Amino acid sequence: MKKIVFLFFVVIVSSNLFASEEPSTLDVALDLAYFDPLFDDIIYNEITFSLNVTSDFSLRIPVNVIFPLDNSIDIVGIGGSIDFLYRPLFNGIYVSFSLVKIEYLSGYDAPFENVEYLDKLSFGYTYNISNNFFIEPAISFFNLNGIYEDSIIALKDSFTDFPSIRASLLIGYKILVFK
Repeated sequence: MKKIVFLFFVVIVSSNLFASEEPSTLDVALDLAYFDPLFDDIIYNEITFSLNVTSDFSLRIPVNVIFPLDNSIDIVGIGGSIDFLYRPLFNGIYVSFSLVKIEYLSGYDAPFENVEYLDKLSFGYTYNISNNFFIEPAISFFNLNGIYEDSIIALKDSFTDFPSIRASLLIGYKILVFK
C-alpha cells in the first residue's frame, strides 16, 4: 500500500513540476535546534533536501544522525525519510508527514535487527528572510499512530532518551530554481 501511495505522490509531484506556472525550487536546510542535549542524552541532527513543486506542495528528504552523549555506549543511528509537505494556507503554516522513515543503527551495542521503521508527522511555519533564505521552526511527532511500536521501543532501548516529540529549527537556502 505504501508503494502505491508513494508512486501516486511521485506522479502528482512530477506532473506539477512540469505543468505548473510558478517556478519550482530545490532547497537545502540544516537543523540548528540543539535542544536535545538539554533534555535527553542524545544529539539528533538533520539535513533536509526539499523539492518545492508549488507554493503549496513539497517533497522532502531529511537525512538524520543520532549520537548518544553517554561515551560508554557504542551506537550511532543514521536515518532518512521521504516526507510530503502541504501548506493549506497561504501564510507559511505547513503540515508534513512521512511516506517512509527508516533508522539504521550501527555500532557494537546496536541490536541484531538494526533497521527500524517509523512514521513522522510535523507541523511548522516558514519564515522567508529573503528570496533565498528561510527559517522553519517545527514540532515533529514520531509514531503518532502507534503502528511501529516495536521500532520505537528498540530505539528507546538503544538510545535511552530517543524522543517521541521533537522541536526543530531549520535554516535553509534555495539552491536551484526551475522555471
